Amino acid sequence: MKKLLTIMVSVLLLLSFVGCNKTPEKPDDKKLVVGLSVVDMKNQFWVDWSNAMKEEADAQGVELLINDAAGDIAKQIEALENWHTQGVNAVVVMPVDPSLQSYVDKLMADNIPVICGATRLENIAGFVGVVQAEYGYNIGKAAAEWINANLADKEVVKLAVLTNSTSANLVTRSEGILKGLEENCKVKYEIVDQQDAYTSEQGVSVAETILQAHPDLDGFVGITDSGMLGAYEAVVASGKDTSKMFLVACDGDSKALKLIKDNTCYRATVAINKAGTGKANMQQAIAAAKGEKITDIATVTTPVTIDNVDAWCKQNGITLE
Repeated sequence: MKKLLTIMVSVLLLLSFVGCNKTPEKPDDKKLVVGLSVVDMKNQFWVDWSNAMKEEADAQGVELLINDAAGDIAKQIEALENWHTQGVNAVVVMPVDPSLQSYVDKLMADNIPVICGATRLENIAGFVGVVQAEYGYNIGKAAAEWINANLADKEVVKLAVLTNSTSANLVTRSEGILKGLEENCKVKYEIVDQQDAYTSEQGVSVAETILQAHPDLDGFVGITDSGMLGAYEAVVASGKDTSKMFLVACDGDSKALKLIKDNTCYRATVAINKAGTGKANMQQAIAAAKGEKITDIATVTTPVTIDNVDAWCKQNGITLE
């Protein structure tokens, strides 16, 4: 009996030793959780970007929590606070407003890396985005080149600019548009109006008003394809002869690319490979979540016209229907 008791105690001690020396589960073995907050899903650009990140997250076995701030800083703050409480592994945020800084600071202080997109805040782990002034400049330059090639015989070309005065980023982009026009347009032009039109709905409404006030308008230049696609609807509905009209914007929306390919008055978009860049953004977030050092991602932009739309779409795996 005494011998049996000794054996049992030995076994228990052995099990205890094994249990105490069990290798702890590494953080890398757990499913990573990343939060993504975008400015406004009414802009198709952010829908496409989010979808690209979600696809890559799924492929990597990462849970991606997506928040649409809908242009409301309060909604974005609420999302960041919730993720802070949850203890997510990383956050990617496209700030609605720079006042988000203090909430980013709290996350960073608790070792939750934050990557900013579009608007660069201070004290962040990384950044992905364009140089807004350069982005806008290329939009203005694309419009100017079309005007030079097609409206050189006009005494004065009349155009309107679709902007967004509520966003510092988009104001900078708009200023770039004006500079691109000024430095590249060889034909005399007049900007007859400049109004906010960030979404498709705004684009329709604003363009209708501008066309009524300026029936001899030659074209629109704008800060997003979403707003410009609305303007396109208004132009078509107006019954104007569009053979010498031009609409130029940016983002590389598939609808805009299709209109360019079909040789409509939608003449150019300064495009971003959203699928590729969104995927890279997700990989950047995963690396940050694992504690790895990351580098910023400079978003590449390409002016796309009827001359290169097929090649650009093929290069970026886009099928236009």
